Amino acid sequence: MLVRPREPGNVGAAARAIANHGAARLVLVSPRGYDPTVARWMAPGARELVSQARIVATVAEAVADAELVVGATARARRWDWPSWGPAELAESAAPIQGQLAVVFGPEDMGLSNPELACCDAALRLPTAGHASLNLAMAVTVTLAWLQGIVPHAATPVPERLPAGLREGVIQDFIAALERTPYLQSHPDEKTRSTLFRILGTPGLDRRDVGALRSMLKALRVGLGSVPTKKPQG
Repeated sequence: MLVRPREPGNVGAAARAIANHGAARLVLVSPRGYDPTVARWMAPGARELVSQARIVATVAEAVADAELVVGATARARRWDWPSWGPAELAESAAPIQGQLAVVFGPEDMGLSNPELACCDAALRLPTAGHASLNLAMAVTVTLAWLQGIVPHAATPVPERLPAGLREGVIQDFIAALERTPYLQSHPDEKTRSTLFRILGTPGLDRRDVGALRSMLKALRVGLGSVPTKKPQG
């Protein structure tokens, strides 16, 4: 999926790469100045993929059904996310039974920290020198690795919770933590990212997660209705 792409031509070129490597679909998150006609012109053999592209408002909405979410980034980050190269991505993706979402940021700035917090890991494509790749090139390199290895998957691993369900639990956690001093010393983005990865542990039972949500809601009621978090700004 492409997050806030600036150039419709890049969307078309990325769609062509997706079609070339047999990926399922193209998802666009809040595309800027998007012109599907230009995108189709840049996507020979993949125009139908452009026409059927799903357009959503947020990364969280885009990845809600995904079992494994990976965000491509070339920038150094304030916090350390688990970092994978393409081989590690292919190895981790091979045994999953659900959807894989690979998230690519806008051409100028890449993914924001809150957007990367919706990912299980950061994908770093190896380069010699200049770290940033053209958007379509990054899509091509990533899908080439996945195409070569995913079909040869071995024993499936236990299922991960889909990202959308994880997001619901995270919201319950944050609502409870806002009634404690915790978030005064732990940034929201880091807390959300940590919870997202913990809840992505393979094999978590959905019934246990449902029980956890009930406990968190009860805890929130017991702690009262006034958040203790410092005001923003």
